[in-house]
Amino acid sequence: MEQLKGYIFRFKPTSEQAQRFRRAAGCNRLVWNHALGLQKRASEEGQLPIFSLEMSSFLTHWKRDPFPWLYDAPADTLQQTLRDLDSAWKKCVKEGAGAPRFKKRERCRESFRFPKDFRFDNRRVFLPKFGWVGFFKSREMVDTPRNLTIFKRAGRWYMSVCCKQDAPDPVHPSVSVVGLDLGVARFATLSDGSFVPPLNSLRTTEGHSSGRNASTHEHKKAVVAVKRLSRALRKSRPILPTPEKTFCIRFPLFSAKATLRS
Repeated sequence: MEQLKGYIFRFKPTSEQAQRFRRAAGCNRLVWNHALGLQKRASEEGQLPIFSLEMSSFLTHWKRDPFPWLYDAPADTLQQTLRDLDSAWKKCVKEGAGAPRFKKRERCRESFRFPKDFRFDNRRVFLPKFGWVGFFKSREMVDTPRNLTIFKRAGRWYMSVCCKQDAPDPVHPSVSVVGLDLGVARFATLSDGSFVPPLNSLRTTEGHSSGRNASTHEHKKAVVAVKRLSRALRKSRPILPTPEKTFCIRFPLFSAKATLRS
């Protein structure tokens, strides 16, 4: 069975490289918004959709005028942004998915993807337009990378490396069953009487951020605090005290590892 596996590593860029990351993310956001505006205008006028191949020719003209600063971003990432938009638009038209939306700097994740032309050398990676960038290598990648996505989360830059690997069909060895109930006073309660305590600091901080004006400095500080707590929750994996068989429960902001009795 073939499957895609992702590896996430945190960058340790210089201040100049971090500034280039932000500039490249802004260029890709501009290309997305400009191309989406053309797609929506063509749809409103009853014209055929503009496919990524034709949109790529528009990108060449945009670099000359009126957006010459697009040359600061790697060309492959801009082309990949157009392909992503083309795929999202086709899903909207053919499969009835939600329509692509314009990206705002304050409300979208700063990211861009390299489909090729990157290479690794131990604890650093070479990226076009950025050179060699160091990263914290927390584990080894066992397969050949297919693409590399750079994104910003909670004030830090990360890269997500997508790899394709051959893996056997999963077979769970356990035959035991346990009931799980998600609650408010307790995060999760198991049928054997054990439970996972709640982590309420995130909910409290989210309440502070939702009750503030989005344009104030205090609201932005609260949003950063929520992102940092989310990152801490993703890293937390409490272990319950029955050391025989294990299973994992994964949620967007929480991962719990529980053990079962036979």
